[in-house]
Amino acid sequence: MDMITIEREDDWFVITDEETGVTTQGETKLEALLVLADLSTRRESRRLRRE
Repeated sequence: MDMITIEREDDWFVITDEETGVTTQGETKLEALLVLADLSTRRESRRLRRE
């Protein structure tokens, strides 16, 4: 994850990983970042299992 974009949309923080296009949201920046980190970890785990 090299670059992310954080935007505020109403009561939500929306975070996009610019490299993968994955977008998450949360009521706080931390919540949205934790969801993104979890998704990134799962994605990497799946990639490693295929190799």
